[in-house]
Amino acid sequence: MNTASPLLIAAALLFCAAPAFAQTPERGSDLFLQHCAFCHGRDAGGGEDGPDLTRSKLVALDRDGDQIAPVIRTG
Repeated sequence: MNTASPLLIAAALLFCAAPAFAQTPERGSDLFLQHCAFCHGRDAGGGEDGPDLTRSKLVALDRDGDQIAPVIRTG
């Protein structure tokens, strides 16, 4: 499991219309690439505008999007 997995799962939970779609890491990965990678980099290691999410304490402590969801929704 790579270090970005909790973030990918959180992204899946936030961007899926139906909860059943949120259950696969592949779906989360696709959503991350569509909605997040342009700032945070394809591997979540940081980009020009977004911080490195692989070293984020918030992401590391996140379970099922409970920590990162409010940040994604409100900035």
